[in-house]
Order: sequence, then C-alpha cells, then structure tokens
Amino acid sequence: MEIVAPRSILYRENVDDAIELIAPRRNVKRILVVSDKVISSTRHFSETIEELKKSGFSIRVIDWVSPEPSFEEAKQIAKEAVAFQADLFLAIGGGSVIDAAKGGYILYENPDVVLEELNPFEPLGLGEKALLVAAPTTCGTGSDASFGLVLSKIENGVKRKYALGHPEIVPYASILDTEFLETLPRDLLRNTVLDALSHAVEAYVATTANDYTDALAERVVRIIMEELPR
Repeated sequence: MEIVAPRSILYRENVDDAIELIAPRRNVKRILVVSDKVISSTRHFSETIEELKKSGFSIRVIDWVSPEPSFEEAKQIAKEAVAFQADLFLAIGGGSVIDAAKGGYILYENPDVVLEELNPFEPLGLGEKALLVAAPTTCGTGSDASFGLVLSKIENGVKRKYALGHPEIVPYASILDTEFLETLPRDLLRNTVLDALSHAVEAYVATTANDYTDALAERVVRIIMEELPR
C-alpha cells in the first residue's frame, strides 16, 4: 500500500502567514487563488487577499467554481493560469473548489493530459511550473490531503461524475486556517463535521484499512464525539 500526503500541513495558521512560509521554497511571486462565491464574499477571504498583496504577491482570483465542478471549469482555470503565468495555485474552499483547482493544475502543468482518462500509474511531471496549495474551509473534504478529485460533464443529456486520482496531485501543502470554519453558519459547520465523521468511520471499516489509517480514523472519531457537542 502506498500512502501519500502533503509535504506540509500548517495547522492553525492564517493562509497569508502560511504562504509566506511556503513561498521562499520556490520563489513564488504570482498566486492564482481558486474559490467560490460563498467563500470569496467572507470578510476573512478579503482580508487574506489584502494581506497577500501587502506582502508583495501578484494575485488573480477565480471565484466562480460551482458546487459540482466540471471538466470545462478545470480547463478554464488552466487557461487563466497560463495567461497569468501562475507559480502557485491556492485553492480556498471545500472539496469542489480543491478538486477544480487540481484539474486546472494538471492541465497547466501538462496540457496534453486528457483528464477523463487520467491514469494514476503514468507519471505527469507536475510541479515544474507551480505548486498546488489547499486551504480547506470545511471539515469533511479530505481533498486537501488526498490524491483524488471528482469532476463532471454532460453526456447524452445526463450529468456524469468522474472519480479520478493521481499521487502527484496531492497538494504540496494543506493550510488549516480555522478562521474560515468560524465564519461558516452553525448548521453548515455541523454538517461538514458529520461528513468528516462519516469519512473516519468509512476508513476504519474499509477492507484496505491498516494500522496507520486506523490510528488516524480512531482519533478523528474521538475528537469529533468530544468536541461536537460544544
């Protein structure tokens, strides 16, 4: 079994502070921020973008990712990245936003890839042009620390979802900026926590579970059951 994870997990760090730690490793100057309208309308998002600009980064914001992102959205993100010459993709949002950013990142780094036919066993050569960094704004996504992504397309008048994956698309870093969670409506926050709980239980009972994953799953369940009532 192969276990892949981000190179860095920055816990309880504001996004702007975390980026300032990451940027010198690759001389990052131009950041393409991928998000959605819900997140981009929050005060903390606006403050984050302003702080990044004050630190000298050039910023372009894409905030039109849909709840069920499509292959076309991924292609459009890649086009925006090419025009901007991004050297860091920063996905701020839930799983949909992070998945869309992953798709765009693949096409930016390797335009010849056909996303619908993504093969996890063929090397992609990612990371030559840019880094991919994720800042999840919900508890249950997991996309910020995994090699999976889900994109959709219309086929014969029906929307079809493709569950894809590749070990090279695990984000370089996951930034756990808890202030984004604090801005969520209480009901939505609770629902995302229950999503995380369901993922932990699924991981624990999975036929591919092992000592490493069991340790994480058990701890997640314990934390949620202790903290959720508060």
